[in-house]
Amino acid sequence: ETVSAVDLPLDDNIHISATAFPVLAARLARAADRLVYGNRREAPMPALKAIISPHPKKSPGHIDVVFASVPGGLRSAGEPRGFTLVDAEGGVIPSIFKTTLHGDTARLHFHQGLILPWGTRLAYGHGRMPVCTITDARGCALPAFAPRSFLKPNAFSPFCIVWRVSAIVAAP
Repeated sequence: ETVSAVDLPLDDNIHISATAFPVLAARLARAADRLVYGNRREAPMPALKAIISPHPKKSPGHIDVVFASVPGGLRSAGEPRGFTLVDAEGGVIPSIFKTTLHGDTARLHFHQGLILPWGTRLAYGHGRMPVCTITDARGCALPAFAPRSFLKPNAFSPFCIVWRVSAIVAAP
C-alpha cells in the first residue's frame, strides 16, 4: 500500500515542509492501523482503478478517471489539479481545461470534438514539481502515477472485423 504525499507543500525541491509533516503522519498512521494492527474499518489508501475514455470518433469532450478506496468521495481545496496528458514522445498536451469531481471519479474536460493523438497517455503528478490538490474526504491524497495508455486502438479498415485463414490450396 502506498501513502501519497504528492499534494503536500515543499520547503525546497524535494523535502516536504514542516507544516506538512502532521498531515503525512496522520496518513501513515491510518495505513499502519490497517496493515499492522488489522483494523479493517480503516479503508486502504486511494488507488487508481480505471481510466475510461470515450470512443475517439464520438468524443464527448472528457475522460473519466476512477479511483478505489475514496471514502466520502474525492475533494479538492480550490480547483482540482494534477492530471496531465502526455504524447507518445513525452511532451505535455495542454488540453485539459477543467477537472470536476464526482464521488470516486475525476472527470477531465477538454474541448468538444478534440481527437487525442494515438499514443496519448495520462499521468497524475507528472513532472518535477507537480501541483496536485485532490484527496479523499479523510485527507488522503491520490497516488501519483506515471503516464499510462488509455486509448483503445482503432481499426484502420472498419469493414475487416475478423481475419479468417484458409488452408493452403494447391495449384491445379
